[in-house]
Amino acid sequence: MHTSGASGVCVFSAPLGSPLSCEREDLLAQLAAALDSGAGPHGFFMRTWGAGLAYSNGVRPSPTWGRMSYYAERCPDPAQTMRFVVELARDPARHSAALGDYALAQLVSAHRMSEHLATRAGGAAADQLDGQTPDAVRRQRDALLALRADPTLWEAVRARYERAVGSVLVGFGPRSREVGGAFLTIANEPLLAGWERYVREVEGEDEWVARIYPADFWLYPAK
Repeated sequence: MHTSGASGVCVFSAPLGSPLSCEREDLLAQLAAALDSGAGPHGFFMRTWGAGLAYSNGVRPSPTWGRMSYYAERCPDPAQTMRFVVELARDPARHSAALGDYALAQLVSAHRMSEHLATRAGGAAADQLDGQTPDAVRRQRDALLALRADPTLWEAVRARYERAVGSVLVGFGPRSREVGGAFLTIANEPLLAGWERYVREVEGEDEWVARIYPADFWLYPAK
């Protein structure tokens, strides 16, 4: 990115359970990851947007894919944005047992009912190719909904919050290199240098941020 660029983008993801898993441990991890997803006033999206530290942003668990992601665009400083989100993650006062239903709704409410027929058909065909059949999705959602009857659900979800959410937040939970994820930051060199300083501060002086450039992907004619 040219040095005149005024913002950065963070695109992070990491495994979180197995795709379409109905195992209790995987489902609890997905619920923990969903506590701060969506547009709730307590969550990362509204808090970060309100602070002016990103536009579209937030965490998103995907039970069907068995992954967790974090995205933030138009960050005036990716390091500052991540510090802010990590501070939010460390604040237990934002969470209460009432968010158990909120997290559950985030995981079972996705649908295509409002889309055009061609879009719905194309999405359904792609799901079939990926093994995400209606029966498999239904089984997973039924398993998630069944957890609601567990009186210890909130305690179990909270106990897994740091590991689940921290898998895509640099500076919270496990180190980035320990989760098998992908961490891409798009920014100019001054912002990347600041990001690298932050990474070294929170994850260790031996860490570094690899640079890739458009020229790395140019196609040259064979000689």
